[in-house]
Amino acid sequence: MKLTMRFNTACIALFQTTLLVCITPFIVFSNVYAEESKHPIGTPVVANTTKPAPSQPVEPTPVAADNKETLTEEEEEQDPLLQAIQKLKLESSKLSLENSIVSAQQKQQLQALEAEKEQIEAELALNLKRLKKTLEKQEAEKDTLTLKNDLQTAQEIAANAEVRSAISRLELQQSLREQQQNLELLGLNQEYYKLSRENALLSEQQKTETLALSLKTTRLNHELMQLKFSQFKRDDKLDLMTYIINQRKLEDSLKSIADIKQDYLLDPVVDDYLIISDRKIDMGGLILRGTADFVTKRIHFFNNQSEEYPIFLIIGESPGGSVMEGMKIIKAMRASHAPVYVVVKAYAASMAAAITTLADKSFALPDAIILHHQVSGVSTGTVSQLEEQLKTAQEWSQRLLTPVAQKMNISLDDFIQKMYQHNSAGDWNVFADKAVQLKWVDQIVKGIRDTSYLNRPDKNEKQPWVYFAQAEKQDTQGLRYIELPHLMPFDVYHLFNPNNYYRYR
Repeated sequence: MKLTMRFNTACIALFQTTLLVCITPFIVFSNVYAEESKHPIGTPVVANTTKPAPSQPVEPTPVAADNKETLTEEEEEQDPLLQAIQKLKLESSKLSLENSIVSAQQKQQLQALEAEKEQIEAELALNLKRLKKTLEKQEAEKDTLTLKNDLQTAQEIAANAEVRSAISRLELQQSLREQQQNLELLGLNQEYYKLSRENALLSEQQKTETLALSLKTTRLNHELMQLKFSQFKRDDKLDLMTYIINQRKLEDSLKSIADIKQDYLLDPVVDDYLIISDRKIDMGGLILRGTADFVTKRIHFFNNQSEEYPIFLIIGESPGGSVMEGMKIIKAMRASHAPVYVVVKAYAASMAAAITTLADKSFALPDAIILHHQVSGVSTGTVSQLEEQLKTAQEWSQRLLTPVAQKMNISLDDFIQKMYQHNSAGDWNVFADKAVQLKWVDQIVKGIRDTSYLNRPDKNEKQPWVYFAQAEKQDTQGLRYIELPHLMPFDVYHLFNPNNYYRYR
């Protein structure tokens, strides 16, 4: 089918080309004839440069055909119309030649297409023969299959007859078997009814026992639930009590903590009150071996924390002590980058007074007492040894008291002389206001506010008088009394004692 369409298409194209070639010369000659009718032969064509005057139309002079052929070459050169005719004749000859060539080519193409068409028709005839053979073969196979199918159908009919016969025998056997089973089933039903009655009786007995057991179990469960409910109530009460106790403990722990921020002040005096931070060192009591290490370690630690904020050396009551330990403390105070301020609460005597006076800055409460005197001690040994020990004591006195006298703007001898002028034993003691005038203390403060106590002190801590109350005694007359403890220096008792219950040792 595709080859036939290609052949028809080629024929149409060939026809169009042939028609174009044949019509072209007629179009050319018609154009030439139109030109000749405008410009007759023998009339020269001159360009019209001026406006032509009206005149009578010139009738063309007829020219014979023989004259046209006998024109000279000069006339041909001068007549453009003749040249155009000659040119058209040449083009017509050329087109005729090309038309002949195209016609020959079209004939060849047509012959080729005819040959191709014949070949296609031959192939179609061959394919048709093949299809006929295939169809005949399939018809033969169909007949064979039909015969086989008929044979198989006959065989199946015979087999079905045997199967029906077997089914009939099986049905008879099944019927006989069912009758036997029915007899057996009847006997089994009778046995079943007997066992059912027995089982029903046992079931009723079991139900009765189960109900009794269930009732007993229900009672036990009820008692167990009551016990669990009681246990839950006790547990809830216990949990509530535990929660309340924990809450109270938490509240107590929160109450035992001061929720404030630690204050660090460069100038610790605010409104004549001294504000002490946790950068403090408590140095109360005697200055003995180890006191200097205790103080200097803490000075170093606070310097490592900050070299800007002051360190407070707190002296509650100190009678003084070792000169060597005291000088080590003074050296540590002077070497500290952070300022070390000495604070006297009750009294500072001897070495403690020297530490207070030689500090960078010192503070004291209004009722605090400061005492200075000469270096003292106990010596034993030979006369030479006593002389050597005396020289050592004098050297220590020179090293310790000279800086104190210089701060007072007096000599060491004048300082020692004034000691004995104010006290027969040489123990020169004054209260804080006088100590400021003598330059033993730098400043008096109204009070001390210690911001380092952020945790509440131990509630179980007993006051000192409790220990003395527990040591109650009885005299020879049967009267009970308590011995008062020995007071610190410069302290006196001021108490109401009408029954002489409190006694001195």
